[in-house]
Amino acid sequence: MPQAFAVFPILFVLFIAMPIAEIALLIQLGGMLGFWPTLGLVILTAVIGSMMLRAQSLATLRTVQQEIDAGGLPAQSLLEGVALVVGGVFLLTPGFITDGFGLFCLLPQTRRWLIRRLMANATVQVFGQRGGPRDGATHSHPGQTGHAKTGGGQASPGPGQSSVIEGEFRREDD
Repeated sequence: MPQAFAVFPILFVLFIAMPIAEIALLIQLGGMLGFWPTLGLVILTAVIGSMMLRAQSLATLRTVQQEIDAGGLPAQSLLEGVALVVGGVFLLTPGFITDGFGLFCLLPQTRRWLIRRLMANATVQVFGQRGGPRDGATHSHPGQTGHAKTGGGQASPGPGQSSVIEGEFRREDD
């Protein structure tokens, strides 16, 4: 139950504090610039955001396809795609604070910095067919090549390595 309470501050910021801050900033800018210029800026950031999202998404999609064709795992590129979607949603949401977060997610340099930070703290656990950790489950960071063995059994081969299984079989005809 304590983990459920850890979500409440995040939800409070997202659904209470952020809209209040956005409204306050819109009122301030509306008072300084006037209603129509403020509305124009909100619409302009949404249009620019959607154009940037389209351009960056196509580039990321090409990169993902190239990495898959090369036989690699496109973890970095997939995370960039997620950051692009989040950034696009922020830019399409009316308000200047969310626009700042959206631009942070859409600009390639800041997006890659953010993903590196997230990947440094993330651990991926590989699961077997039954949904639980496999015997000899591997743990690695996204984008890491090779496998770090943590349990009994044998680790899975890494990219570019083959796995040979020796044994005997008997054919049974019905």
